[in-house]
Amino acid sequence: MSETIEEIGSKFDKSCRKFEIAEMIINETLIFLNDRKNSGLTFMDYSSISEPIENSTVQINAFKNLISDFNKYSLEQRNIDSKIESITKRVNETRRNEIKQIKDLQKESEEIEKKKIEIIENLNQINVLIQDAIIEFLEEKDLMKNDFLIIN
Repeated sequence: MSETIEEIGSKFDKSCRKFEIAEMIINETLIFLNDRKNSGLTFMDYSSISEPIENSTVQINAFKNLISDFNKYSLEQRNIDSKIESITKRVNETRRNEIKQIKDLQKESEEIEKKKIEIIENLNQINVLIQDAIIEFLEEKDLMKNDFLIIN
């Protein structure tokens, strides 16, 4: 299971505090040793002690640089996550809008299809009426011919 940026950051924060404490102890030790050396109170060789302490200080500084890099990375990662979240929201909103538009178009298409069927039915009724009118007209015309013939 991969750790989140926050979990990693929390571990780094704890490590930072430990290194800060170590750095304070090292600095206090160096000050103490230098004071002892400068005061002439002892003839002890401090080089064997001060060298590992200085190496620890170098390691602490390297760790601080690592923390600084991590903080930059963490900030960049949060910015990227924020951008991804923003893009995802826009994409989802666009999808919702497109789905709504598709549904609206489908509904409109269904309404148009209903109107089309209604118009076709009306045209069929008009055709029937026209055919009836033509038949009636022709029948009347035949009757008029017959009436005309009878009158003559």
